[in-house]
Amino acid sequence: MVVGAQSAAAEPMGHGLIGQIIPAKYTPWGLVGNLAKGVERAAIGLGPGIVHGAEHPIGAVQGIAKSEAQTWGPLVHGDVNTFLKQLYEQPLGPVLDVAALWTGGGALAGKAAVSHAGHRI
Repeated sequence: MVVGAQSAAAEPMGHGLIGQIIPAKYTPWGLVGNLAKGVERAAIGLGPGIVHGAEHPIGAVQGIAKSEAQTWGPLVHGDVNTFLKQLYEQPLGPVLDVAALWTGGGALAGKAAVSHAGHRI
């Protein structure tokens, strides 16, 4: 498919330069709502995630590694559109990744919590 070309089944696009890249259904309020849902799932999974990490440290690390591969894999392989779609749908994971870099790993508890709860972040 040619970049910028739309098929008959393509989603309606927005206006302006950004609108030609991002479909109209992706709104700032949708992003905020998706972030709030992610925070809620992380809060619910925090306690069980910490217990799981203490009881099964290898399994916890494997869960986090799988989550990281799903989150960043498309971007690493050059599939920017898939990465941006996933970022919109589940923004908490990348936010926690950046926070972990800035805090020296302090945000990893949240990643373990959501990873244990069975939700990809």
